[in-house]
Amino acid sequence: MVRARGPPAREPAQVDAEHVRDTAVAAERGEYTFATRGFNGPYRPLGETRAGRYWHVVYLLDDDTGRPDVDRLIENYDRAFHRVGGGLVARHRTDGGAVLAVYRAPRPDSSERWMQIAFRNEGARMEMNVVDGDRSERRERVVE
Repeated sequence: MVRARGPPAREPAQVDAEHVRDTAVAAERGEYTFATRGFNGPYRPLGETRAGRYWHVVYLLDDDTGRPDVDRLIENYDRAFHRVGGGLVARHRTDGGAVLAVYRAPRPDSSERWMQIAFRNEGARMEMNVVDGDRSERRERVVE
């Protein structure tokens, strides 16, 4: 669930590299519901809604590229968030086979960074949603 207000921080961009395509969108002010408690149906997250500066990034691997080890990629994010005083909030495997992890870390300016990363199609698609926001700007979201 994404709600972005105001003009984007930069226009959506598409980059064609040798084996990776990516798209990225950023907004100065946005809101995202992180699946800290799982899902109530496809693309209906249950969990905390955070507001702040928002990024949505998607990486797609071309068909002729080998698939990454999804568990190893998640371990890398685990270590990276742990190094900055954060960590894993939740990890799920969806009915469709996607592996999803939600992370939270403090920021030097007393805000928090939240990131949800989802690996789909055996790692061929990686999607990240990131919110940097005030620690007090949170609410539980229950989707019926």
